[in-house]
Amino acid sequence: ARLLHDSDISAERFLCVSENLPFEKVFRTMAREFESNQPSIRINKLRSEIAWRLFAIYNAFSSKPLITRESAMASVATRKYSNRKISDVLNFEFEPIESVIQKAVTAYKTL
Repeated sequence: ARLLHDSDISAERFLCVSENLPFEKVFRTMAREFESNQPSIRINKLRSEIAWRLFAIYNAFSSKPLITRESAMASVATRKYSNRKISDVLNFEFEPIESVIQKAVTAYKTL
């Protein structure tokens, strides 16, 4: 962020992602680092559709939604993003998500 802030670049949009990973891989990595159970139920589009509808009913009686239609749809969507633009402009390489997760979990465990 500091590299971009200190540059002459303005009115540009950048995606700051290190790599394209499905939610499943991110959650499995987090579970491994927390030494917790791996996700065991595969979520497909049908299950996601059912889940957000059931949680919509549940949310009618609670104050904060756990799963929304948007989050359910995002969990099964496949989108590819590229960091090439910001990497080329700033000559910057992002840290892999697995490394970031390891550091975050280590910091969390020391609290």
